[in-house]
Amino acid sequence: MNSNKNNSQSEKMLKKYGIATLLIFELVVFVVLGYFGGDFLDKKVSLGGLGKLFGAIFGFIVGFYKFYTDAKKFLS
Repeated sequence: MNSNKNNSQSEKMLKKYGIATLLIFELVVFVVLGYFGGDFLDKKVSLGGLGKLFGAIFGFIVGFYKFYTDAKKFLS
């Protein structure tokens, strides 16, 4: 009986770690995609490196929004 309770607690903890890992991974992926999208624009329009900066910032904003909405969904 006690081992079932420990397994249940372990499963809940692993689920929480999995969700946290997913949220952080999504944020990082959006920043990286924004950076490379900005790099692409830099090469096409010759922005002098500003495209990478703005792309990474845009990726962070989009990633944080996704992080927030997913966290809100998982916590409810």
